[in-house]
Amino acid sequence: MKHLKYILLLLFLPLHLFSQSPSYPIDSTYTVARSFEKVKKYYPDISIAQNRINSHINSATGLVYKKIGERSLHLDIYSPKETSNDLRPVILMVHGGGWSSGTKSHMEVIGRDLAFNGYVAIPVEYRLSPEIQYPAGIEDLQDALKWLVKNGKKYGADKDRIFVLGASAGAHLASFLGTTENDRLPYKKTKSNHIKGIINIDGIVSFVHPEADKEGDAASRWLGGPPTTHYQNWKEASPLEYVDKHSPAILFVNGSQPRFHAGRDSMREIYDELGIYHDTFEFGDAPHTFWFFHPWYTPMMYRVLNFLRLVSEP
Repeated sequence: MKHLKYILLLLFLPLHLFSQSPSYPIDSTYTVARSFEKVKKYYPDISIAQNRINSHINSATGLVYKKIGERSLHLDIYSPKETSNDLRPVILMVHGGGWSSGTKSHMEVIGRDLAFNGYVAIPVEYRLSPEIQYPAGIEDLQDALKWLVKNGKKYGADKDRIFVLGASAGAHLASFLGTTENDRLPYKKTKSNHIKGIINIDGIVSFVHPEADKEGDAASRWLGGPPTTHYQNWKEASPLEYVDKHSPAILFVNGSQPRFHAGRDSMREIYDELGIYHDTFEFGDAPHTFWFFHPWYTPMMYRVLNFLRLVSEP
């Protein structure tokens, strides 16, 4: 009878609960929990930064911004609950995971914190290398930006004050979005000028810079092959190649592993020559995934919020 009860319960559950299995390949190896177990071996006093659950935050999750056949891509929106006719600066958020893993949920903690501090935060889903290779993921993010420009006002987002924030591979992608907005890439249909700032949390800005010599399998899977056979992709996907007078302000927040700074100092030099604002905050001793954990999370957020206030002033 006990088993019969469970069988009957399953029969009456909504059908959509059984239709959530993806029909595309997923790499689920990169998670906050696994990062925690890895990092805790070397930093035993760390703790995972928690979601800010607050009555002052609105959330709209799982919104479809793009369809490719039967495949839907989603984004989440976290915004201040206070009623106001004023539009707010908005941050498009790109998760990391080596261009092959990770989910937009990895940006929820930072997103809720940004909303609590008066911003509209939008973590975005994009296609990863197990499913499809470069430049599809970048095209997805470009389409998310277009969706934001078109639809953001109803969520209180100011299309004239858009920022892009990413961590690790997501930081590379955010930097690429910001530095290529005015460029006519082979796969890009139109130019635009909406992004006012980039927040790069421990992501490389070049695949072909001498400092990027440790980028191997993950980059190769995403870029279609190694640089010996697909060098054009490696160069074309490097944000450093596109820095010019139109590039937006940038904040680098880095851990203590030089591998994830590849191209950063060269980009800062060009920014100096062009007179474009940039800032760098580097932890003296922090793992690559520091943004998930205390004690690094809070000082990182102070620096991010300071950059946003400085650059988003009308």
